[in-house]
Amino acid sequence: MNSIIGAIIKERRIQCGIKQIDLADASGLDVTTIVKIEKGTRIARFDTLLRIYEILGITEFATIKHLMDDDVFESFRERNELYQMVLEKDYPVLEKKIDQLSGHELFQTGINKQLLVYCQCIVLMERGDNVELLRDMAISAIKIFIPNFQSNNIQKYLLANLEARLIEFIASTYTADSVHEKAVEIGKRLIENLNRSRLEDSAKAVLYPSVLHNLSIGLYELDFVDESIEACDQAVCICVANKCFHYYPDVMIVKSRCLYKQGDNYSIHRYIRQACAVCELIGDYKGMEKIIKVARQELGVEFF
Repeated sequence: MNSIIGAIIKERRIQCGIKQIDLADASGLDVTTIVKIEKGTRIARFDTLLRIYEILGITEFATIKHLMDDDVFESFRERNELYQMVLEKDYPVLEKKIDQLSGHELFQTGINKQLLVYCQCIVLMERGDNVELLRDMAISAIKIFIPNFQSNNIQKYLLANLEARLIEFIASTYTADSVHEKAVEIGKRLIENLNRSRLEDSAKAVLYPSVLHNLSIGLYELDFVDESIEACDQAVCICVANKCFHYYPDVMIVKSRCLYKQGDNYSIHRYIRQACAVCELIGDYKGMEKIIKVARQELGVEFF
């Protein structure tokens, strides 16, 4: 089985045009370990292989399931639950889950620690905590695997799904701080990285709308209205194509603000109605309330 895993990793790495030393750096390993894993002479831990698979966009997780003991299997299930709670913005439940896992041995290091810090950042951001502190927390989580991480070099890194999410979070902290130039700069670099990354399509389907939403806010605030609308349209297309509508309402709010700035009041009504319809479809009634509030107070829309 180790030789099969090694062959899968080697074949995919070569397909991606990634050198062994670059994969080693991105995985927090030395190159000799990667060589041994590919040859099948080294048994790697499950979380190490999971990270390598994620970076290379390998989805055949069945090949590494035999490495899961009961505790690892449970942590894998917990990881999936955390991702789902973030996606659904179920913050009260997410906070309870974080408290529950904080003392769990398997969530003290590596990719699980990274995920737990990311979830903590999301919850604390929603609560309105100090964004500078949260930014530092996110950067420290990225540095678990990329010790020399610099936000001005995002495009050069081999990013796993979680690091891309953490970088997107960092951009959102600059948006919250009204440092829109920096938020836009990070957003554009992250999109450049995602465009050439090997992350699986399902991960990109969640990441792109979130990154584009944050980018569209920065562009709007900097008065690059046409570029902001373009980012919104790209996000909407990805949401529709992948039937993943969790960021759709927020994106439509930004687009409506752009149209309001351009004086296109007719289109605003249509987009606000669409956003509310999607909120109802996915059961996001808090999102609908937010849209109605923005429509009434900022855009002068009174048809509810």
